[in-house]
Amino acid sequence: MSALGSKKSNNVYTFDKSHWERTHDPNVTKKLQQDKRDRKEMTTALNIGGWILFDSKMADEPIWLGGVMSNPQWEGMGVLLKNTRRKGTYENGVEISANEVAIFVQWYEKIDINSRELTYRA
Repeated sequence: MSALGSKKSNNVYTFDKSHWERTHDPNVTKKLQQDKRDRKEMTTALNIGGWILFDSKMADEPIWLGGVMSNPQWEGMGVLLKNTRRKGTYENGVEISANEVAIFVQWYEKIDINSRELTYRA
């Protein structure tokens, strides 16, 4: 599950939450195709400075927080839609397949993993 955030005031953000999990029903192929279109549309709408939340299966860090950053290799953009037919490989080993969307993210670490307070640092 993931969410994309938008700033409403100085210290308040709202997040639109979406389930991106596969289901087992008679129309699974149709559902997966729609989910893929929705993910791509939502991801390509992100801008530099936007926030992303991911629910993690890790007990010590159940929520991952990331911020979209500018990537000089993508002409300063934070989101890249790979429209070519070949996958691209970057210096850090990341591969982006054809027709995939990539996000350049700075992940934030929870300050106190034992606290119920959700405070993070870069």
